[in-house]
Amino acid sequence: MNIATLETTESSTLFGEMPALEQHLKSKPADVERLIMRGDTFLAFGRYEDALKDFNSAIQIDPNNAKAYASRAVVFIRTDNFDNAFDDLKKQIMLDKNDAMGYCNRGALFVVVKRFDRAIADLCEAIRLDPKCAPAFANLGEIYYKLDRYADAVECCTKALELFPASGESHFYRGKALEALGLIAEAQDDLDRAIAIGYTPGTIESYYRSN
Repeated sequence: MNIATLETTESSTLFGEMPALEQHLKSKPADVERLIMRGDTFLAFGRYEDALKDFNSAIQIDPNNAKAYASRAVVFIRTDNFDNAFDDLKKQIMLDKNDAMGYCNRGALFVVVKRFDRAIADLCEAIRLDPKCAPAFANLGEIYYKLDRYADAVECCTKALELFPASGESHFYRGKALEALGLIAEAQDDLDRAIAIGYTPGTIESYYRSN
């Protein structure tokens, strides 16, 4: 499953900003934007409980903040709390219908629960809103492979890899689709690349995109 996040900088840079965020929030604890920034930093380092606290606080202060729901949904996804993730993504989409990330992540969750029709609809909407949304193409590639639509899977995975070459998942599903099409040499190259990147089926892989 590929998820889109709000993280746009290297983790080391995010961590370097933490002291300033901590100092600012001591004097202005109700600053929603900075709470989300600190939560996203915790999220980047896998400190999900700390991230969840900041996103909960942001939502309590500003219940109509779409970014807070978006980031909290990522925490729920990464901790396998899919019911709450669906709820937050629904709220995010209601608040900001033009953000591809909400549709992309909800589509990814629909893949997990095997609601491929709903997943395709959400992922296509994500791509309509953001034609460079690599996770949406990657998730579509996975779906089409599972639906035996191998040519479509190759096309979507190829587009995902053009946008995000380090996607082990896209190499894997393109390789499996090529294998099903009888293109064994090309398939082996993709599968080798997936292994080199460290991808194994079921791995949650994140893609960081600019807002």
